Amino acid sequence: MQNESNEAYRYGSFYRVETMQDGKWYMVNYPENTFEKFPYFNDMGYTLDPKEMVTQQFSIETYGLYLPAGNYRLTKTFLSPFSAGNEITLSVPFEVIGEN
Repeated sequence: MQNESNEAYRYGSFYRVETMQDGKWYMVNYPENTFEKFPYFNDMGYTLDPKEMVTQQFSIETYGLYLPAGNYRLTKTFLSPFSAGNEITLSVPFEVIGEN
């Protein structure tokens, strides 16, 4: 992720996983105890400064997700602590081929 703006944004380690069904994106539900088992998996805790670039890794297996073959995307939200309501959503698509 690269912040090409002049404004800092806050984000966390949490990603939404979405699946494409009938031309629309729908959120994939995490197992019920995911956030209890992984309390750091949330939407806060990090700052992406202006012009900064960071890399995060996401493992579907770590969080107990089963994804059948299909089209998906990881979606992350960034919030500006300085501009009220300034939110940016970033998504990256991927495809699962065969069984996960």
